[in-house]
Amino acid sequence: MSETENSEVFGISYSVILSSLVVGIVTWIFYDKIQFFGKHLIANLSWQFFSIFPILASLFYGRIPENRRLFSIGVQLTNKYLIGTKYIVRNQKYLEDDKACVIVSNHQSSLDGNFMVQLGNYKGSIVILKKSLLYFSGLLGLAFYCSGSIFVDRGNPETAKKSLNSAREEVVRKKLKPQFYAEGTRHMGKEMLPFKKGAFVMAIQAQIPILPVVASSYRHFYDKKKKVFKQGTVIVTCLPPIPTTGLTMSDLNDLIDRVWKQMQETIDNTTEEVENSL
Repeated sequence: MSETENSEVFGISYSVILSSLVVGIVTWIFYDKIQFFGKHLIANLSWQFFSIFPILASLFYGRIPENRRLFSIGVQLTNKYLIGTKYIVRNQKYLEDDKACVIVSNHQSSLDGNFMVQLGNYKGSIVILKKSLLYFSGLLGLAFYCSGSIFVDRGNPETAKKSLNSAREEVVRKKLKPQFYAEGTRHMGKEMLPFKKGAFVMAIQAQIPILPVVASSYRHFYDKKKKVFKQGTVIVTCLPPIPTTGLTMSDLNDLIDRVWKQMQETIDNTTEEVENSL
């Protein structure tokens, strides 16, 4: 038997077998981390790719929320077929009224944009974003700009206040639905952080309702610290609008407390429902 034949098993060289074995072992050991970074990469690439559509649409229709229609559809399909996250949306009827309101949501991670996308391009939908995203998020920042979103310089309180005041007038005039992450920062704990006041001040001053939109916890399928990103289910619940007609700034803290409690109760109930179904 020749040396070449001795170095092969069924026509496959030992080096190929060894390489395949090593790759298999490494993949098995680091599977969760590979999956975590792979899914994040897919999500980020999809957001960048589908951002092209609102940018192009704005050339014909101007800066209107409806420009995000194809963007929303594209990201929804990516979530469903490539990332494997199932979204169950409840009470979406509250978003369908042709009236201005302020949407407040819980803020768990960078994935939160995905659950808002599942709501579709509801009439008047815009997002309040920090100004840095306009410059440092690639095509995504430009896409949000082309869809009528409002950018606020959080590093400059005076400028931010002026931006929100200007935004409030536009919201009322155009019957828009700006969406805020009420906690102001990402948080994966069982309880939400205390809410920032900006969204509630806008609602009271404009005398328009607060509309909570709440996502159940991601904790059964997503853990940033442990680098875990499995298939999972998220229940997105639109709660009944909370009117602010007749409220003044003296009612601000009571309003925030009321909304926080309703949202936390919904998070607890829907998270328990999802985890009990696993």
